[in-house]
Amino acid sequence: MARMANGPDASHSPFSSNAPMSAAEREERRRADRELRESELRFRGLFEQTPVSMQRFRPDGVSIKVNRAYEKLFHLTDEQLAAAKFNLLEDRQIAETGLLPIFKRAFAGEPVLTPPTPFDPNVAVPGGRAGLRYIRGHFFPIRDSLGEIREIIAMHEDVTDLVKAELALKELNQELEAKIAERTRALSESEQRLRAIVETQTELVGRYRPDGVTTYVNPAYERLYGKRAAEFVGKNWIEAAAPELGETVRGKIAGLSRERPSFEFLHHKTLPESGRALHEHWVNRGIFDESGRLVEIQASGRDVTELVEVERRFQESEARFNRLFVDSPAGVVLLDGVTMVAVNPAGLRMIGFSELKEAVGRTLLEFSPEFQPDGTPSLQAAAQLAKQRETQGNSRFEWTCRTLGGAELTIEAFSSTVEIGGRTLAQVILHDISERKRAEQELRNSLERERELSQLKSNFISMVSHEYRNPLGIILSSTELLKRYHDRLTPAERMESILDIEVATRRMAGMIDNLLLMGKADAGKLAMAAKLVDLVELSQVIINEALSAGDEGRKIRFEHSGIESFATGDEQLLRLILGNLLTNALKYSPPERAPSLTLTRVGRHAVFAIHDDGIGIPEEDRPALFQAFRRARNVGLVNGTGLGLYIVKHCVDLHEGTIELESAVGKGTTVTINLPMFPALTELASAIGSKKGEAS
Repeated sequence: MARMANGPDASHSPFSSNAPMSAAEREERRRADRELRESELRFRGLFEQTPVSMQRFRPDGVSIKVNRAYEKLFHLTDEQLAAAKFNLLEDRQIAETGLLPIFKRAFAGEPVLTPPTPFDPNVAVPGGRAGLRYIRGHFFPIRDSLGEIREIIAMHEDVTDLVKAELALKELNQELEAKIAERTRALSESEQRLRAIVETQTELVGRYRPDGVTTYVNPAYERLYGKRAAEFVGKNWIEAAAPELGETVRGKIAGLSRERPSFEFLHHKTLPESGRALHEHWVNRGIFDESGRLVEIQASGRDVTELVEVERRFQESEARFNRLFVDSPAGVVLLDGVTMVAVNPAGLRMIGFSELKEAVGRTLLEFSPEFQPDGTPSLQAAAQLAKQRETQGNSRFEWTCRTLGGAELTIEAFSSTVEIGGRTLAQVILHDISERKRAEQELRNSLERERELSQLKSNFISMVSHEYRNPLGIILSSTELLKRYHDRLTPAERMESILDIEVATRRMAGMIDNLLLMGKADAGKLAMAAKLVDLVELSQVIINEALSAGDEGRKIRFEHSGIESFATGDEQLLRLILGNLLTNALKYSPPERAPSLTLTRVGRHAVFAIHDDGIGIPEEDRPALFQAFRRARNVGLVNGTGLGLYIVKHCVDLHEGTIELESAVGKGTTVTINLPMFPALTELASAIGSKKGEAS
């Protein structure tokens, strides 16, 4: 770069005298020239390597120089721009947007932030990137020592995706409105989560009515202005603003609609308490009711004072790189290989250092976990990123690191190569996106919970429609048979129909009982009432009940050992556990193969093992088998609600026990229940005494 605006006039140089210079003066001049060259090299490196598109203009609008990010964004080089004699102030597209007066203000010496402007590089200069892009520009002047404008610096931001997203959101409004009633509860929960996020934001977030009366501000207001939120709410901020700003904002509000729901502005003011100048960038979005009436405006403000200050100082050649490095809100690290040679204050704060000397000479790998989230070792991942930077010139990536305090951060980083003082270094710009990642994960979790609830609802409807149809059909056909042919039927045939009705009714009652038990379990109302229990006797009773409810002629083998004393447990819960497991064993095994129940004692634990030689359970179905309304895919036409094992799991958990399942398709299943049911001798004696007292 030929020294920005050719530098100050030679007549003002302290070395322009014709008097002979001493050796010390000559050495001082050589040192000053060397420092000036290094400063210019640093600025050239920053201009060329920054990921932000930048362009230099003459005051008459002619392009002087563009950086690599500009070439990547617009597909245009300095040579193409020069060949086309490109002049921004004469560009037809700019004139058609009606924004030319704003650009003229910028070239008159006023720092200007332009709104998103439609721009087709190929129309402006043949050979440029084809297709319409929306570009937001930030223009500020560079003046010489006499205050004359020498150049205009422009930074471009491609907001095409944002504009397209806004257009897409508009198209979705009608569809979303139809779902509002259905999603009221979900939106209420989402609003609470959003409020929690807004309350912790460092950016200013507020809402106000169309007349300018503030209705809400987040805690960032209190931190920035030193006032309570109540001092802002209810006040008309537009009337309190400067007249010119107030008039501009009123005009913008009047133009808000669902098609044009937002506007932006820069607000410059001075804090009365400290006298500090404050520059804020505000994005305002209208909130409309169903009829399209503007109800409220939500505003998000960002303190851009530091950016304005950096831009103001950008004209001072020697301070350009240092100020951008020191004042950057993002962390910036200069690396020689993987060793840190310089870190800006934001980077020091991010990692947890208090002074620069604590960081210099150390490597970033010292502050990284052994593995990155994708499983790649951090050392290997760093080598891959360094190779990518060498081949492509830069790299953008996410990185997990640890602070000095041990806290993990997710960093979004942009790495590029810069030349400083004859050394090739890696410049890494760091942004802490931990909060954003946590918000994204919370949103994914909410969507997954919603999907599970929807699946549960579908499973329930499917179960009710299928499982209730068969017994209802039996009841209906049997009653119809009795009603029409009662006189023709023998007593035995009438009794058979009555028994069919009774069996179907009991089956429906059992399904309803299971649903009620599921409801109690989900609501946490399924409780345990432990008492002394004779496990052998209870097991035999449950076996008999399971056999009487099934087909005639079925058997269940029962073996027990080591059960020589009473156990403590909830008899009703034990009935649910063993009853459901034994019923399943009978249902899913062939009639000629008898299931078995084995009861043993292991220390203070009772171990129940229920085995059958039935159809078995596919491995892919086992992880979800203890959830509500889940059944194995190979059950065929065997009746069931999918609630039995769900209830068993809850009853086992209430006993603070464990459940294990072993199965092979076509060979059978073994379910092992391990329950702590045999208390210490002192506990047992107390329980027996209590039971005798109740009997007396």
